[in-house]
Amino acid sequence: MFAKALEYFANTNPTERQFIPKQRSSKKLSKIVDYVNNILLPQYITSEIEFKTFQNLVYCAAWTSAKLNGAKIEIAIQVDNPLGPEKQKKYNKPKWEQRLENKKTTHNQTSSWYPLGFVPW
Repeated sequence: MFAKALEYFANTNPTERQFIPKQRSSKKLSKIVDYVNNILLPQYITSEIEFKTFQNLVYCAAWTSAKLNGAKIEIAIQVDNPLGPEKQKKYNKPKWEQRLENKKTTHNQTSSWYPLGFVPW
């Protein structure tokens, strides 16, 4: 899985990479991180490594650890999303941002019922 992620993310722009969700501390995550740090990463890290390559290795290690820990992330986002581009964009936003947008739309809908936008709260 690490090698596949390394191959996929090799030529991607770091600012356009997919968000890795925060992981809760657990024994399982501790074992995964220990394996990645002590067995996988030393195979790829040398003293002559470039910064871009090192950054890619760290991202792929974090992505692999999160995926093995059960995070709901995929290696590729489908461009042809059956839900449409608006739903795809909404799906990629964090949950707090989605809730904020939903509150904004419901507020805009309720404020149109009152004259001149007056809301009695």
